[in-house]
Amino acid sequence: MHIYILKDPVTHVVRYVGQTNDIKRRLDRHVQNSKNLKDKRHVSNWIRSLSSKPIMEVIDTCDYSARNSRELYWIDYYKQLGADLCNHSFGGAGAGIGNTNCVGRVLSDNTKSKLRKANKQSRKTIHISTGRTYPSLKEACTDLNIAYVNEFTKLKRGTSKTFAYLP
Repeated sequence: MHIYILKDPVTHVVRYVGQTNDIKRRLDRHVQNSKNLKDKRHVSNWIRSLSSKPIMEVIDTCDYSARNSRELYWIDYYKQLGADLCNHSFGGAGAGIGNTNCVGRVLSDNTKSKLRKANKQSRKTIHISTGRTYPSLKEACTDLNIAYVNEFTKLKRGTSKTFAYLP
């Protein structure tokens, strides 16, 4: 995975930090999204205001499991430097998660059904400090009296120090 920045093509000022596995496709998608006037995200508004495409530069490469924490790190890094980033979240959430203005794909009923089925399947989970395995995160949290939603979010973001999914 790549962590990248988008810079103003004239001033070279950093305005956005993101993550992708395909640099060219992601830049093209940013430009395409900005052409849709219904897309009101800050990054799209900024790209629309430019005279040419933003400059994309890879600043970090990492494993898929570390992508969210690395993106969080770089967003914080540039904010500490005083960058006026277009990122509304602290990062690590992925495109459109929690963003009601995100223009996404329209999924067929068949695809939605397949996604629901895949998401219902449990993933074996291990409690890191004890090494005990559980059939699912929900069962582990119930057994250990831990809030499931908090742990699920941490696992999804790659920041959990309590649990890990088993392959």
